[in-house]
Amino acid sequence: KEYYDRLVSKVRSLEMEISEGRISGEHASRAVNLLRTELAEVRKEIEEQKTFVPVAKMHLKSDATTFEPGPERRLLIMASKVRIVGWDKPEVKCVLDKTVLTAGDEPVEEHIEQMRVIYESRSAENEIGKTAEALEAEEEAFLTSPEGKNLDEKARAWRRRLLEERKKWQGIYRPVQGRTIDVVSVNGLSHKEGNRQITLEVSSKNGEGSMSSHWQRHATLTVYVPACEAIVVQGGLGGLDIESVESALIVRGDGDRDYHGQFRVKGLKGPLTVDRLPLQTIDGVSGDANVTMTTYLGNSGTRHANDTRTSYVYPPEQYTYKNIEGDFRGWFVRADLELANIGGSIDVVNEYGETKLTVENPLPSAAHRLITHGGQITLQLDDKALGDLPLLAVSECGTVRLGFDDRSFEDVSWTSNMFHDELRGWRGFERKAPNAERDSFFERFERVSQVLSGEDRTPGLDLVARGGLIEINRTK
Repeated sequence: KEYYDRLVSKVRSLEMEISEGRISGEHASRAVNLLRTELAEVRKEIEEQKTFVPVAKMHLKSDATTFEPGPERRLLIMASKVRIVGWDKPEVKCVLDKTVLTAGDEPVEEHIEQMRVIYESRSAENEIGKTAEALEAEEEAFLTSPEGKNLDEKARAWRRRLLEERKKWQGIYRPVQGRTIDVVSVNGLSHKEGNRQITLEVSSKNGEGSMSSHWQRHATLTVYVPACEAIVVQGGLGGLDIESVESALIVRGDGDRDYHGQFRVKGLKGPLTVDRLPLQTIDGVSGDANVTMTTYLGNSGTRHANDTRTSYVYPPEQYTYKNIEGDFRGWFVRADLELANIGGSIDVVNEYGETKLTVENPLPSAAHRLITHGGQITLQLDDKALGDLPLLAVSECGTVRLGFDDRSFEDVSWTSNMFHDELRGWRGFERKAPNAERDSFFERFERVSQVLSGEDRTPGLDLVARGGLIEINRTK
């Protein structure tokens, strides 16, 4: 563990050297790859040397439930730890693997029986909300009522703001709102349903130890599904595994986060929308993919030493997204993100994390962007990946580096007013589209504002770092 911590310190020192441009791109790449290999080996060694200490007794049981889905084949699954597997049978099968922890010889039958799958075919307005049209109609009816007519302009503006926030929050569920839906939930895991916490303590001979609280009841839900129009998952922060599913998939993370949990989507035939869930892997999506994680979901802690308290977060996890046939949109506060083989447009904001994009096939003629505030953007390009697409890579106060000699990339730098007369300066490199007419003097200035605000713009690949590093290399 001490060796691992030293390696992490080396990584951070190297990141500082890279951002300040004190080492070459080739040397930095070799050093980073070497350190990552060492870190992976040390993590593996730590895992292998761990010793399982059975503090509590574990009692296991599985139950299965089968039902015929509704004709519209829309499914809402509410579970903390869920696995969804596509199959060729017409029914939906739910398998609930139950675990009960006990510190002694207390009876477990009641705990086991309390955990069960509940299936209902109904409206799910309480869980997924109403359509925007229904909400607007309700608001209009209220405002024309005697009570609504007595509201002043300030109160009306306050109601409008709340309504817009509600519409935005519930908008993710638009494909399944206002309709009957098959609802699958797990009973018996909340405190009001009888679940309780027990304290587990481990002590070693030299006086060190740990004490923690855990829920007594745990459950993993596996759902086997036929082809569906839409599947919604609420929960998933205990673990999410999607495999070979044919459906539109909507996921909103909720519940207690398991920092050792696995979260992946593999082989999805349909579009993907994920919000507030640390999705580690996407491999194979036939539609568009949209991932939003603006709350940092990594582990954190507080350290006490020498009369000093330090609140800190662990380094971000690795997120690998590849083989997405449609557009990809991602918004992260901090992620270690790798993208490859994206078939549609690319729109990524990774505010303080590292983004690596590998482009081996020609990008479609569309507006693509990668943005970071204080992180790093690495672009690996095949010789013909850009085609006729222009590229702009600029930073305010970071480093922009080309790892190859290509005079079609021109040095650029300018200062201009943007965003309500803020004076901003940008510099970096630009590659114009072959045979393109000369841009107007102000077009480049306006484009950075358009990129940062997400406005419509002409096709091109735009890399923008407010501070941090942008590095562009050829794929070898």
